[in-house]
This record gives sequence, structure tokens and C-alpha cells, in this order.
Amino acid sequence: MAISKERIKLRQQELEAEINKGQQQLNLLDRQRAEIQDTMLRLSGAQQVLAELLETTAQPETAVEPPRSIAAG
Repeated sequence: MAISKERIKLRQQELEAEINKGQQQLNLLDRQRAEIQDTMLRLSGAQQVLAELLETTAQPETAVEPPRSIAAG
């Protein structure tokens, strides 16, 4: 039983369509991955800034007393 050329060409076209569909999906996933990476980088930076703020506020501040006036003396 021989397969006709028409059937072979049809199957070839179907496979080509599936490959194109798969490539489109990969491209979409690549874009989404890049967007997620950018978001994570921004979040990481914000987290670092907040950690540094907490670190500086946790350290005791050196209070500078204002000079006493002679009248208050």
C-alpha cells in the first residue's frame, strides 16, 4: 500500500504548522521570562533598599544636643 504524494504533502504541511505554532509558543514564553526577570530584578533592588533602611534605623543615632543658652544655664 503506497502513500500518495498528496497525503505526504498534507502531512508535511500539518507538521510545518505544528512547528510554527510551537515556535510562537516558545517566543511568547521567552518574552514572559524576560519580563519576569526584569520584575524580579526590580523587586530585589527594592528589597535591598528596604533592608538597608532597616539597618540604618536599627543603629543607634548619635544625638547632638543643641547648645544651652546662657539664660537656661
